[in-house]
Amino acid sequence: MADFPYLAPTGEYTGAMSSLDTSKADLLRQAFSKIPVKAVNYHQNKPLYLTVTVQDNICAIRLPYVHNANTQDFIVIKDALKKYGFKYSPSPDNVWRGDKRQFALFASQYFEYLSIESRIIAYELGAKNRYIDAINEKLQKLETNAKESLDIAIPDSIAKSVSKDIEMVKGLIPSLRDYQVEGVRHILLAYSNGKKGFLLCDEQGLGKTVQTIAFLLSTYRKGMTVVIMTPDVMIQEWYDRIVEFDIQRFLLPRVTLKNPLPQRINIINYASLTAKSKLPSLLNLQPDIIVFDEIQNLKSLKSKRVKNVIPLASKARFILGLTGTLVKNRPVEAYNILRLLDMLPNGIKDVVKFIKNFEGETAAYYYRTGNHARYYRTIEAEKAASLITYLKSTQQYIRRLKKEVLSELPAKSRIFVNIDISNPSDTHLMEAISEEAKIKNMLEANLKLPRDIALRISTYRRLIGIEKARWVVSYILNKLDGKNKFIVYAHHNEVIDYIKMKLSEAWSDYEIYVIDGRVSRDERARTVAAFQSSATEKAIIIASLAVASEGLTLTSTDEIVFAETDWVPATMLQAEDRIHRFSQQSNKCTYHYIIAIGTLDQYIYNVIRQKERYLKYINTQ
Repeated sequence: MADFPYLAPTGEYTGAMSSLDTSKADLLRQAFSKIPVKAVNYHQNKPLYLTVTVQDNICAIRLPYVHNANTQDFIVIKDALKKYGFKYSPSPDNVWRGDKRQFALFASQYFEYLSIESRIIAYELGAKNRYIDAINEKLQKLETNAKESLDIAIPDSIAKSVSKDIEMVKGLIPSLRDYQVEGVRHILLAYSNGKKGFLLCDEQGLGKTVQTIAFLLSTYRKGMTVVIMTPDVMIQEWYDRIVEFDIQRFLLPRVTLKNPLPQRINIINYASLTAKSKLPSLLNLQPDIIVFDEIQNLKSLKSKRVKNVIPLASKARFILGLTGTLVKNRPVEAYNILRLLDMLPNGIKDVVKFIKNFEGETAAYYYRTGNHARYYRTIEAEKAASLITYLKSTQQYIRRLKKEVLSELPAKSRIFVNIDISNPSDTHLMEAISEEAKIKNMLEANLKLPRDIALRISTYRRLIGIEKARWVVSYILNKLDGKNKFIVYAHHNEVIDYIKMKLSEAWSDYEIYVIDGRVSRDERARTVAAFQSSATEKAIIIASLAVASEGLTLTSTDEIVFAETDWVPATMLQAEDRIHRFSQQSNKCTYHYIIAIGTLDQYIYNVIRQKERYLKYINTQ
């Protein structure tokens, strides 16, 4: 290879000079010189650096290519330029071109690879990261105090700076537990090191919300735009927790629950991604930080919701993903989440490669050929376990279990109650039970369901759920008589309504609430508050698995009855954890599963047990 024009790390910027005044530019130059410039490539053991040219509104970046010897840094930068919309112009230019906005986004993430002069231009164009935040704070002091030292010191160690933030946060939220402080430290280190995203995957009930608020308290600056996207049922919960933990009212005055606004902390639901009234203002934001609460809501590869979130996520400086169940069924569910957070393994650019890596070659083959029936029954547990091994290696992931950090947590007790509904008087129900028995046998034999039968499964499930409801009521009246508070989970509205009607007739002294898709967000919040209140002596919540299995804290009871089951084991576990949290006062949580033998109930129960065999590799590490 001939000579390289990329050898000098300090003089490779060309183009229009900064419009900043000379004294300020000198201060920035002095500060940025303390941040080492990272090499993109190496040739004959000599470091090579990228070059930047700015002319008018166009930024051109040239990467130092080394034939058959490119480093991982080169690949990362090349992929980042593609992600931020830069277009490659081949010979004779061999440069990546983008506009100033794209360069500012790129510079925010990969600041260490820029020369001193390029960093000044990035600063002027609005790039944002920890270094620039520190400089702006110092410059503000200089403007108000002429005696202040002109030296702008960038911390020698990011870890040292993070430690200062941690001490501040501990003072602002004294109730933080040690493991929560450690979680905030991990998030701050990823943020400070210029990472795009972080996954906080603590088990439900360990305080992911308060850790997020602590992170925001340490990073939020005036003028920042923050988006907290959460399930609808959790919007009021987020607001209430900010009220509780933001004692100094640093964040609260900037919070909005309405239409998304710039320079505010926007708490919105996932439905905003498909709502015509909110989507335009949401996509117009230039978010500094995005928090995706229950980020598994973005696991789908083809949904309109995910399609719309990609341009918003691409503009963010940092994304924090929160979930207690990253994988509910199989590792492929993590693919799109890791893609949004820029956490995919190097070399994995499509979902088939991801499946091959984390589910096995056979599963990848069935997925690629469209054989979904066989794909969903094929997985290698060891491959699934390797997903967690990879995530831990990124330093952008942390997961703690209750049993590891909370010795005072209550034990779990599951009671499976088998009921026989094989001889109903209703002919339609008899047909449904007969068909369900056939479906159960076909599924257990790994046979593909005929299309007409597959389409009728939901009908069968509804009919059987309704038949089970009277058994559920009878069980509750006999086994939970005298229990002041408990929860009943179901799936179908008819089941929920029947159980409520019969329990209201039998126990007139109980407050009986419903949380399902027909109940507004405000009413759900009032229901949870009333149920949790010590002033409410006797209360029952009848809740939808689809709506209320995540995000809620219902620790004023220690018993749950499952009138119906869900195909996804993690949904059941999430519902269980509404009462299994560190605020639970009882020494045992009890769960009653009502199973109709000979029906899909029994098959689903077996599927749950089977899936637990490989899910435990993921959700217990």
